Amino acid sequence: MEHWIMLLPALLTAAIYYAVGRLVARYPETIAGYNTMSPERKRLVDLPATGRFLSRLLTISAVVALAGAVAALPWILAACGQWIVGISLGLPIVLIVVGAVWCSWRYDRGFMKRFRR
Repeated sequence: MEHWIMLLPALLTAAIYYAVGRLVARYPETIAGYNTMSPERKRLVDLPATGRFLSRLLTISAVVALAGAVAALPWILAACGQWIVGISLGLPIVLIVVGAVWCSWRYDRGFMKRFRR
Protein backbone atom coordinates (compact mmCIF):
# COMPACT_ATOMS: atom_id res chain seq x y z
CA MET A 1 0.00 0.00 0.00
CA GLU A 2 2.84 2.43 0.77
CA HIS A 3 4.05 2.13 -2.83
CA TRP A 4 0.82 3.69 -4.06
CA ILE A 5 1.39 6.65 -1.76
CA MET A 6 4.63 7.36 -3.63
CA LEU A 7 2.71 7.18 -6.90
CA LEU A 8 0.28 9.97 -6.01
CA PRO A 9 2.70 12.98 -5.87
CA ALA A 10 4.27 12.03 -9.20
CA LEU A 11 0.86 11.67 -10.87
CA LEU A 12 -0.38 14.93 -9.37
CA THR A 13 2.76 16.78 -10.44
CA ALA A 14 2.49 15.41 -13.97
CA ALA A 15 -1.17 16.43 -14.18
CA ILE A 16 -0.41 19.97 -12.98
CA TYR A 17 2.48 20.41 -15.42
CA TYR A 18 0.36 19.15 -18.30
CA ALA A 19 -2.65 21.33 -17.39
CA VAL A 20 -0.53 24.47 -17.07
CA GLY A 21 1.20 23.62 -20.36
CA ARG A 22 -2.14 23.38 -22.15
CA LEU A 23 -3.27 26.65 -20.52
CA VAL A 24 -0.12 28.46 -21.69
CA ALA A 25 -0.51 27.04 -25.19
CA ARG A 26 -4.08 28.28 -25.48
CA TYR A 27 -3.67 31.57 -23.58
CA PRO A 28 0.00 32.67 -23.78
CA GLU A 29 -0.82 36.03 -22.21
CA THR A 30 -1.19 34.18 -18.88
CA ILE A 31 2.60 33.82 -18.69
CA ALA A 32 3.81 35.41 -15.45
CA GLY A 33 4.88 39.02 -15.81
CA TYR A 34 3.51 39.64 -19.30
CA ASN A 35 0.49 41.66 -18.17
CA THR A 36 2.66 43.93 -16.03
CA MET A 37 4.93 44.90 -18.95
CA SER A 38 4.65 48.27 -20.57
CA PRO A 39 3.18 48.35 -24.10
CA GLU A 40 6.62 49.15 -25.51
CA ARG A 41 8.10 46.14 -23.77
CA LYS A 42 5.23 43.87 -24.89
CA ARG A 43 6.07 44.68 -28.51
CA LEU A 44 9.56 43.21 -27.99
CA VAL A 45 8.21 39.80 -26.87
CA ASP A 46 7.24 37.13 -29.40
CA LEU A 47 4.26 35.93 -27.38
CA PRO A 48 3.02 33.04 -29.59
CA ALA A 49 6.51 31.53 -29.82
CA THR A 50 7.02 31.94 -26.07
CA GLY A 51 3.69 30.21 -25.40
CA ARG A 52 4.55 27.32 -27.72
CA PHE A 53 7.98 26.86 -26.16
CA LEU A 54 6.71 26.93 -22.59
CA SER A 55 3.87 24.58 -23.48
CA ARG A 56 6.33 22.06 -24.90
CA LEU A 57 8.64 22.49 -21.92
CA LEU A 58 5.82 21.86 -19.44
CA THR A 59 4.63 18.84 -21.43
CA ILE A 60 8.15 17.37 -21.33
CA SER A 61 8.23 18.05 -17.59
CA ALA A 62 4.92 16.21 -17.24
CA VAL A 63 6.33 13.21 -19.12
CA VAL A 64 9.39 13.14 -16.84
CA ALA A 65 7.15 13.32 -13.74
CA LEU A 66 4.95 10.58 -15.21
CA ALA A 67 8.04 8.42 -15.71
CA GLY A 68 8.64 8.84 -11.98
CA ALA A 69 5.11 7.67 -11.33
CA VAL A 70 5.75 4.56 -13.40
CA ALA A 71 9.02 4.04 -11.53
CA ALA A 72 7.08 4.12 -8.26
CA LEU A 73 5.18 0.96 -9.18
CA PRO A 74 6.17 -1.84 -6.78
CA TRP A 75 7.81 -4.22 -9.26
CA ILE A 76 9.84 -1.41 -10.85
CA LEU A 77 10.65 0.29 -7.54
CA ALA A 78 12.27 -2.86 -6.19
CA ALA A 79 14.56 -3.11 -9.21
CA CYS A 80 15.52 0.56 -9.70
CA GLY A 81 15.39 2.16 -6.28
CA GLN A 82 13.62 5.18 -4.88
CA TRP A 83 16.12 7.69 -6.24
CA ILE A 84 14.43 7.53 -9.67
CA VAL A 85 11.23 8.90 -8.16
CA GLY A 86 13.14 11.77 -6.53
CA ILE A 87 14.97 12.62 -9.73
CA SER A 88 11.77 12.56 -11.73
CA LEU A 89 10.20 15.10 -9.37
CA GLY A 90 13.28 17.36 -9.21
CA LEU A 91 14.40 17.28 -12.84
CA PRO A 92 11.32 19.10 -14.19
CA ILE A 93 12.02 22.02 -11.86
CA VAL A 94 15.53 22.33 -13.27
CA LEU A 95 14.13 22.05 -16.82
CA ILE A 96 11.59 24.80 -16.17
CA VAL A 97 14.13 27.21 -14.64
CA VAL A 98 16.69 26.68 -17.41
CA GLY A 99 13.94 26.83 -20.04
CA ALA A 100 12.55 30.08 -18.65
CA VAL A 101 15.95 31.77 -18.82
CA TRP A 102 16.57 30.45 -22.33
CA CYS A 103 13.08 31.52 -23.40
CA SER A 104 13.68 35.05 -22.10
CA TRP A 105 16.92 35.21 -24.02
CA ARG A 106 15.48 33.74 -27.22
CA TYR A 107 12.02 35.28 -27.57
CA ASP A 108 12.45 38.65 -25.83
CA ARG A 109 14.34 41.08 -28.04
CA GLY A 110 14.83 43.49 -25.14
CA PHE A 111 16.25 40.92 -22.72
CA MET A 112 19.93 41.44 -23.49
CA LYS A 113 19.54 45.22 -23.71
CA ARG A 114 19.07 45.30 -19.94
CA PHE A 115 22.60 43.98 -19.42
CA ARG A 116 24.38 46.38 -21.76
CA ARG A 117 25.67 49.68 -20.48
